[in-house]
Amino acid sequence: MFVVESALTTVDLGPDLLVCPDSPVTLSSGYNGGTSTWQDGSEGPTFEVVNTGIYTVNVAIGNCQANGQVFIEVASPFDANLPAVVNYCEGDSVLLLAAFGASDYLWQNGAEGNQLWASFPGIYEVTVTQDGCDATSSVSVIEQPLPSFDLGLDLLLCEGETATLIPSVPGADYVIFNDSLTTESLEVTVGGEYTVEVALAGCIGRDTIAVEYRPVPVFDLPEDTLLCPGDVLTIDTELEDVLVTWNTGEVGINIDVNQPGSYVATSQVSGCEFVDSMTVGISSEITVPLEATYTLCLDDSLELSVLQGANVYPANYQWEDGSFLPTRLFSRSGSHFVEVTNVCDTVFHAFEIQEVVCGCQIYVPTAFTPNNDGTNDAWFPVLDCAPFTYSVVVWDRWGRPVFSTDDPNEVWYGQVEGTEGSKTRESGRYFAVDGAYTWEIIIELRKGRIPEVIRQNGVVQILR
Repeated sequence: MFVVESALTTVDLGPDLLVCPDSPVTLSSGYNGGTSTWQDGSEGPTFEVVNTGIYTVNVAIGNCQANGQVFIEVASPFDANLPAVVNYCEGDSVLLLAAFGASDYLWQNGAEGNQLWASFPGIYEVTVTQDGCDATSSVSVIEQPLPSFDLGLDLLLCEGETATLIPSVPGADYVIFNDSLTTESLEVTVGGEYTVEVALAGCIGRDTIAVEYRPVPVFDLPEDTLLCPGDVLTIDTELEDVLVTWNTGEVGINIDVNQPGSYVATSQVSGCEFVDSMTVGISSEITVPLEATYTLCLDDSLELSVLQGANVYPANYQWEDGSFLPTRLFSRSGSHFVEVTNVCDTVFHAFEIQEVVCGCQIYVPTAFTPNNDGTNDAWFPVLDCAPFTYSVVVWDRWGRPVFSTDDPNEVWYGQVEGTEGSKTRESGRYFAVDGAYTWEIIIELRKGRIPEVIRQNGVVQILR
């Protein structure tokens, strides 16, 4: 019997290993001949390791077999846990922080450690070494612009003025003036330094403006006034060391005036000005528009006024009865006077009021036609009152009376008196000829015990 020694001796897969995830490991049975069967049933002289585990192989050559075993640990990849993108505000920086736990950290700029301050935009990488394995992570750093706004130049304001500060940043997260949260704008009423912070997308922009208030040279001109003719008025602003200009062209804190008009003064200090005005008039002379004598009907009243116009210096009024109003009501006869006085002049006026009986109108026709046709055949005066006494006489052109009566109800038909039965229209037998006749009417009126006599004359024509 012939015995041949087998080429199969032992199978050595090598020592147990710790490998990096990106470092492939190929196990070899060491025998290209025969059959190498691996732990997963696959056959072949080599096996590619992917995961951590115990790897075994059975090698058979002829009737001989040998086994090999090895433990391969594939290290877990280390996660630096960097975000994909980080932002920082213009002029600032951002801290890049890799996860703790690795043995070494190396950034692309050569810096070591698990953190790095980034102050420029770009892609930042860090290589992390753990268990002899390197892993590289990256992060994109983006620079965020600051909110853009400008409060403008420092302000010089006059007292009483206001200014509105408006950063004008649409969509701002918030606006803070002098550390106080506010709306999108701030109305300034006092001087000082104002700092505004505006936040937009996490970035804060700042600006500062100084506001200075300057005093306004305030003054108060006198009220509108009237001057007596020839008087001079000094209009004084009572300011000191202040430029004052007048609408008259004069410059100074006061001016003298003796003419009517509107006077406007403007004061100026450091660009701040104040304006006031007043009107000066020249008083007209006092006038008392009363008559020397007035007639007052019985049981009537009379109102008299000596009120002066607006163009006359304010006046005082004094009547003889002690009253001091410019208007007075009279209801009886008597002697009266009034005195009107102002700083410019005094006027005295005396007058009389006489009571009379009033109130009787007399209408006398100027022609009639006594032709017995039933129209306009009679002549008679028409009164609107009842007289106490009544008398009418008519004369012809030679002055001879042709008609007379003391009865207001008696009429004249054109007959001549003295004819028998001539006082009635039907019985008259002698009538006056056509022509002009003179008449006179006398009536007496009485109110109480005071008589009033009214006498009236005229001419009447007889026409047939």
